[in-house]
Amino acid sequence: MLEQGTRNPEFGADKFGFRDLKGLNWNFLEPELYECSLKDGEASLSWKKNVAQLATSSSHFMLAIATAFAAPLLSLCKQPSFSLCLSGNTRTGKSVAALMAGSVLGVGDISRMLTWHATDSGLEEQLPKFNDCVCLVDDFESIKGTDVQKYQRIRDFAYSISTGAERRRHSSFPSPVKQWRTILITSMEKPICELARVAKESRKGGESIRLIDIPLLSKNRRHIFDRAEAEGAVVTPAWKRQMFRKATEACREHHGSVFENELVPIV
Repeated sequence: MLEQGTRNPEFGADKFGFRDLKGLNWNFLEPELYECSLKDGEASLSWKKNVAQLATSSSHFMLAIATAFAAPLLSLCKQPSFSLCLSGNTRTGKSVAALMAGSVLGVGDISRMLTWHATDSGLEEQLPKFNDCVCLVDDFESIKGTDVQKYQRIRDFAYSISTGAERRRHSSFPSPVKQWRTILITSMEKPICELARVAKESRKGGESIRLIDIPLLSKNRRHIFDRAEAEGAVVTPAWKRQMFRKATEACREHHGSVFENELVPIV
């Protein structure tokens, strides 16, 4: 067991592929997109008291945050990249859950996530920036096309993500292939299995483990706040709106430092 603040040389930052941030760390940090809202020594504690505390109200909020911390472990465990698709009706908390994951890295607002309005090639070019980190792409529902076209696109892109390297494109001048290892989180209203049904296709095992369906609602519960309800909260529409507002504000005000302060010293 290592003492607090002691780095384990077997699991240093270079083992995970972190680089280019103050000689350490991550490809993904670009000042115009990702930032720390707080930089003092209290920053991580502030995130825990606000974002993390609110996350305990929902298993799906906790899953999203856990994903942000799990992404660097893919390299350690020699596992490929994969994607999670959070599904549920409008205003069920899909984007808020993704935002909570983003708050670990420095995404303080939903508008700072990548979007599906970019081409697949454009999105693929962004993936190396998220090497060893979670990658957030906002709601898939916003793209144009039929359900069949949406299914085919997200299925094919999930396979591309899992390869961990960009596809070679025709060129007279060969260039180095960019690589990544990441967990992508996106969302849409319909589950992937429903899109596949509409497309008259059955999901194969290889696809299902590369693109994992995460329905936020169930027949027995029409909201995301399962843990809060188990603790006795009465989850009314007004209560849900208030919680989403608090979570969004917490991510905006307390984001970005926890990954650096909590994970890097461990690895």
